[in-house]
Amino acid sequence: MSQETKNKNEQPKDEAVSEQVSEKELPVEEPKENAGNPQEAKAEEAKKEEYTVYTDELAKEVGVDPRPNETLVEIDERGAFIRQPNAFIQPFGDEEGDLKAEANRYGIYWATGCNWSNRPIIVRDLLGLQDVISDTRVTHSGETNRYGHAFGDQPGFKDPKTGAYFLSEFYKRANSDFKGRATTPTLVDIKEKKAVNNDYHRLTNYIEVQFRPFQPKDAPDLYPKKFRKEIDEFNDWLFPHVNNGHYRMAFCQSPEAYDEAYEDFYESLDKLDKCLETNRFLFGDYITDSDVRAYVTLARSLP
Repeated sequence: MSQETKNKNEQPKDEAVSEQVSEKELPVEEPKENAGNPQEAKAEEAKKEEYTVYTDELAKEVGVDPRPNETLVEIDERGAFIRQPNAFIQPFGDEEGDLKAEANRYGIYWATGCNWSNRPIIVRDLLGLQDVISDTRVTHSGETNRYGHAFGDQPGFKDPKTGAYFLSEFYKRANSDFKGRATTPTLVDIKEKKAVNNDYHRLTNYIEVQFRPFQPKDAPDLYPKKFRKEIDEFNDWLFPHVNNGHYRMAFCQSPEAYDEAYEDFYESLDKLDKCLETNRFLFGDYITDSDVRAYVTLARSLP
């Protein structure tokens, strides 16, 4: 995918209607097929109710703050997007103070459109851990999304496992001084009803390694020991240039920052093409953690 074949200044072709076309030849808009559909009407009513649920009064009652706007508070002097650091990075492991893998203790809170949160869901499912680590999909908190992620498609507009109305409630329970964005994915301790890890850089690795005892015997090894150094190095390159490159273009606030992110992103895609010229997957014949990380970005960023 050569950068030369991409033109960032290319505009969509005009779909001009000839002046010779008479009015009677213009297409007539047909009635919508689902007009008057009771299910659609019910969904619309539910959405209206959702908009009235996530109020300032409710947020104050449960102790959460308005969601910071990343295009205002995560922009440097050049207009480039600088993502906030992850708030909860306590690792899973065997050392004192490390989080311990446990069945039915943790839940992944994720958003459909979030590349980061799709990764641990894909890895969990590939490893057959659906009955070990639960998942809950979040939504916007009403029409304005003033309070960030919420549970607008759940009964009562709250998390059925914990009773929380907003994802940020888990952050506040873990750290009452937290002021940033509550992000996805967030790994929540369902028993304690608090966030324990939102380190999307390492979360899939914890699922792959620390939750190995809960995986079926035929589960794939997505993070094999003999390749871990190479996988880590590759992932460290992949994140800023490809994974986050997409967001650097989307959230930046200056033409200079956009051009820089654009050039970097497409040059990096050329490098990925080279890696896959002779390999089925990035590290040979078998899927690894790196393939999952690359896939979630490529599936959404390319036409």
